[in-house]
Amino acid sequence: MKNIGGSWNRDELISIELAEAGIPKIVKKISSFRTIGKLGAFTFIRSTDVWIAWGDVPLSVAIELYNTPLGKKTILVCAHRGAPSPEEIRTVGVSQDRRALVRAGDLRWAVSTRNYIGETVSVIPFYAITNMVGLKYFVSTLKKHNLV
Repeated sequence: MKNIGGSWNRDELISIELAEAGIPKIVKKISSFRTIGKLGAFTFIRSTDVWIAWGDVPLSVAIELYNTPLGKKTILVCAHRGAPSPEEIRTVGVSQDRRALVRAGDLRWAVSTRNYIGETVSVIPFYAITNMVGLKYFVSTLKKHNLV
């Protein structure tokens, strides 16, 4: 994904990427960029070189995403660049700088549980997505499972 950190027209580039992925845009100063995406309960924030997707992805869907070559390489669980599986994140977690796996007791935010229609499920709360193909696949998977 193109590094847009120094681009004078980065909000325009972000708008183009959001439209290409089918994500509605809103203009709000959340990060250093004003334009973000909002699709259902998911928020998409563009970093300099990745998209960060905030929103609860049930563990079963996270595993489905990971078990594809595209998902494994471009849709990073909890933004961990080492690309651990959702189960690895679930059992050990990631450090806050996302550089190393740590014991589960040291990190409580990597995976949490949510109550959906009377059923408690484990969820992955955020992802880093490294390219447009991955972003489109992530969105289509959310839609397929009626998460948006």
